[in-house]
Amino acid sequence: PGLLAAALSVTAAAYAFIPPIGALWGMSRGDVIAVAFFSTILVIDCVIIHVMSRALARVRSTSLQLRHSQERLLAREAALRDAD
Repeated sequence: PGLLAAALSVTAAAYAFIPPIGALWGMSRGDVIAVAFFSTILVIDCVIIHVMSRALARVRSTSLQLRHSQERLLAREAALRDAD
């Protein structure tokens, strides 16, 4: 979804803001460089968001595992106290 939104953004920007307005072809060299730069920034943003989302999922998974480990540890600790 992110890359699709980026592609649509580049197309809309080229169509609406770069002369000749309302055309996707006939851009100057500087305009092509600007569109390429904009595209690169959007792809980098998508990659960063993807990496951060995966890292957040790993953090949540690890947090859940730690919570379960702590519960098991506390239960065993309580069982050992009761055994004494």
